[in-house]
Amino acid sequence: MHELITKLYQLALSSHIVSTLLEPVHIVILALPIMTLLLAMIILTIQLRTRQTLSERNLISTYSFIWYLAAAYLLIILPLPTRSSVASLTTAEYNLQPFYFLTQLKALTPFELGGPQYLVSRLQI
Repeated sequence: MHELITKLYQLALSSHIVSTLLEPVHIVILALPIMTLLLAMIILTIQLRTRQTLSERNLISTYSFIWYLAAAYLLIILPLPTRSSVASLTTAEYNLQPFYFLTQLKALTPFELGGPQYLVSRLQI
């Protein structure tokens, strides 16, 4: 599974369109945990002073709601690619061959359809 993810990530990096859009994603990955933790500590401190106690459910729901708000905010304000990088992009490539994605998937993955015994052996853990 790790090899498949690595191959798909390398394929995405080779595409100029995806590589220009990955930079804001790296910003989110770095900024989101730090920002939400600091904001959650402030809000939970205020809640602790007013209620004198915090339940586990309250901690989890407050932190997850702050995480959701921060993720939504960062996805809205993320910088778009520069005009020069957008201008250098090629036009869209359309796949007009039916089921062509299956040949691409087969080239990227070691999956072999060798009958029911192969599927059963892959499903056993």
